Amino acid sequence: MILVLSGALGAKDYPRTTLDVVEAGDRLFYAAHLYRERKAPVILCTGGMVPGSTRQTTLGQDMRAFLALLNLPEEAIVAEEKSRNTREHTEYSRAVLNERGARRVLLVTSALHMPGPLGVFRKYCPEFEFIPAPTDFLSVDPPKPPPWWKQIAKVIPTATNLATASYVWHEYVGLLYYWIRGWV
Repeated sequence: MILVLSGALGAKDYPRTTLDVVEAGDRLFYAAHLYRERKAPVILCTGGMVPGSTRQTTLGQDMRAFLALLNLPEEAIVAEEKSRNTREHTEYSRAVLNERGARRVLLVTSALHMPGPLGVFRKYCPEFEFIPAPTDFLSVDPPKPPPWWKQIAKVIPTATNLATASYVWHEYVGLLYYWIRGWV
């Protein structure tokens, strides 16, 4: 089974009339790719209503609808619609995984986000083999390092660099929180 974590779509709030693909939208495209490559016969989309959300539908429903837009068969897409965070993804996904007879699970999420969820799923669902399937990479090692003047540009505080730094801090603080709680 392919388990794809929420975070790929923004709410269909005014003035948007369709689903809004956000930066982590690669998760859904990659899950669809893995399905088409026959890596697994079913995609499990996770996510309920996050507290304070203005959404009209759950994250799982929206992800399911988006994958249907990519012409995946409806019977190949299931949704878990109760979880509000990564820890709850394990709790509510476990039932679906057991119901479907899954034993090996491709875990799809953003590369930077992967350490936390992978640790949580392995701890709370030890009966399954979770195989990381990261996507949405923020950096890659180039085959040849760029010249020094281009490397210096990476530390200049641009809007993109600040947004990336914010995302990185969010993930590390989240991982620390999960570690303190004993969830990883």
